[in-house]
Amino acid sequence: MLLTLVLILLKGVNMNRLLAGILACSALTSSVLADTNESEMQQSPDSEVSQSKKSNNRGLYVGVEYFNGESSYDVSFSDPRIVSQSTDLDQDGFKVNFGAKLPSNIRIQGYFRNEKLEGSDNRIYGLGAEFLKVFEVNSKLMPFIKGGAGYDWTDLETEPGFYLDEDTIYAYSLKIGAGAMYKLTDTVELVGGLDLQYRKWQDIDVYYGYRFATIEQDDTSKTLFAGVNFHF
Repeated sequence: MLLTLVLILLKGVNMNRLLAGILACSALTSSVLADTNESEMQQSPDSEVSQSKKSNNRGLYVGVEYFNGESSYDVSFSDPRIVSQSTDLDQDGFKVNFGAKLPSNIRIQGYFRNEKLEGSDNRIYGLGAEFLKVFEVNSKLMPFIKGGAGYDWTDLETEPGFYLDEDTIYAYSLKIGAGAMYKLTDTVELVGGLDLQYRKWQDIDVYYGYRFATIEQDDTSKTLFAGVNFHF
């Protein structure tokens, strides 16, 4: 990622080169009441099982998602001799979620993210949190909207003749998204949707020969995601 841009830009400079998610019953006679009581006694074990299931369902879940999309990187330099650059890179990866259901169809989930950019062997890793508002269309289908924030990092590498002041760089990200969940069973649901993300990376100081420049970089991305949640 950053590594890709750094190397692309570093390779493109001669002496000036650098880098670029959410019965009612009534009795009429005493005999009917007796039958009703009998029926209720027969149903009580099932009711107890149902209550037991409810008491064991604490609204917690884990999930895994696969995502695929595109990131647009904007890179600018403090050295006026180097032209700012923009580039689009394909991306894919996976995300592991740890979530909880709250009242009013609200969910909160933390995540770990592993991302790979086109043309780079390096990985971008991230931790973050997302809030989801779920809308129950019926007992199965549940659209949602979401927003969140994250903290990402990746390692950097350079070529001989160039020196970066950091081996690892970090970024803050903001995200919004929308999608839907489909309930397969009481404990398993499918999830899919679209995420839009903005990410701001820390500045990088690079030295090449007797020259120096500060690189500023941010990126925006659009990714489609699909996965599954397991409730317990």
